[in-house]
Amino acid sequence: MLYALNGEDKLGVGLAAIIASLTCALAHAFFEMIFVYLEAVSCKTTVIHYMIVCFNARFGWIPFVNFFSSLAGFDEKSSSSAAQENLNYEQMKSGILGVKFQMKFRFSNSSADVLINSLSNLRNETEPSKRMNLSIGSSINSIDFPILMDLMRISKNRINLNLAEVDIKDIVKRSKKSLEELKSK
Repeated sequence: MLYALNGEDKLGVGLAAIIASLTCALAHAFFEMIFVYLEAVSCKTTVIHYMIVCFNARFGWIPFVNFFSSLAGFDEKSSSSAAQENLNYEQMKSGILGVKFQMKFRFSNSSADVLINSLSNLRNETEPSKRMNLSIGSSINSIDFPILMDLMRISKNRINLNLAEVDIKDIVKRSKKSLEELKSK
């Protein structure tokens, strides 16, 4: 760019092309920040936290994991305010300027394990009204049945888990098929 400003064309790229490239890069950065903001709002986390998650390539991260930290599970004030939360993996929505955005998340066996481990941080709470509500639907349909059972076990008295939209028959069917394939080898 310094060469172009001095009128030299040593690189074969004109000043207009450089300015156009920088303008496109800035526009791209602007639109990426809008999407980061929308995704952060959908996941009920801060923009800074979500940016850090993205810089780490979302490794080992699932939406709402910040609600299942040991702080939320054991701090009385945090626990009582968190109990009012309705977390729904099928309804992660946000919007800006009238444009609606819905984030999609699909669980794998390993991401379901992250959820299970995160839920284990929550304390046992016998009073359902003091627990968070967690709804999971078709986003968890691709996990194995034993993992779904682990999720159901760890959720008991920790969180109000709603699996009404989960296709449990399909999960069992796939698990049986996988087991049969293992036995035939």
